[in-house]
Amino acid sequence: MQLTLSRTTSSLFSIALVLTICLGGLVFAATPAQAATTTNVTVTSTGALTAGQPNSAPIVVTFTAPTAMAGNSNNSSQVRLLGATWVTVPTNYQCGSIVSVSEDQGINPNCVPSATSDVYVQGFASNANNWPANVTWTFTFAANSVVLPNAPSLDVRTGTFVAAQGGAQYDNGSNSVALTGYVAPASTVTFNGNGGTGAMADQVASSSTPLTTNVFTRSGFTFAGWNTAADGTGTAYADGATYPFGTSTTLYAQWTPVLATTGTDLSGYLGSSAILLAFGVGFVALRARSQKKAKAF
Repeated sequence: MQLTLSRTTSSLFSIALVLTICLGGLVFAATPAQAATTTNVTVTSTGALTAGQPNSAPIVVTFTAPTAMAGNSNNSSQVRLLGATWVTVPTNYQCGSIVSVSEDQGINPNCVPSATSDVYVQGFASNANNWPANVTWTFTFAANSVVLPNAPSLDVRTGTFVAAQGGAQYDNGSNSVALTGYVAPASTVTFNGNGGTGAMADQVASSSTPLTTNVFTRSGFTFAGWNTAADGTGTAYADGATYPFGTSTTLYAQWTPVLATTGTDLSGYLGSSAILLAFGVGFVALRARSQKKAKAF
């Protein structure tokens, strides 16, 4: 059964795009003056498109280019799979056995090696043909030809342009395709006792998860939560709070002295006791003196 994935299109380019393509020792540049959005963009496959894995079945990309182009051997169409990589990097731009391109004007496909993690296929016209408006293009990537990105989706860019012709109209579009089997990278939280005793294992997760309950102890102190900075000037997290696990970090235990809240009461208690003791001693001395005077009479 054929799998048809969702399609979206991008908005019009608001700025000129400079596209430089090195092909056969020549450099072509296109600076679009106007940009139309490609339409009817579809991405289909008879097999699952699994994140981080080669395509198990052919990937077929179709789209309609609304702009007509006059006869020119540099008339071009392109598909770029952002974040994907070639299984076998093309040599000298040759990719006839990897990707096929079809439409009613005839085109020679070229697989362009990229320094970035993108699979880029460009087709040049085989001769100076007129391309009418609303030509529908079909790019077919052979099975096991590209490695899909390890991400939730694949961004498919489509377009047409006239290479080596400044100010040429350029059609473009962007289509986000959901991938299966994506697993978010795991992050690690390391717990630091920050003066406390005990041990806690690192916690590893790939999504928001409650932090492991603290087991560190420190004589004369109570545990006051975690902080990304040892001195408490970073981001604070309560014991058992949910941590996003978007990045790895070290959390430092924060401590509050036990006497910080009871010392005043204890001092006050001792002070009051001293006053009572002094009063008692004075009272006894005064009473003894009174009794001595009474005996004199």
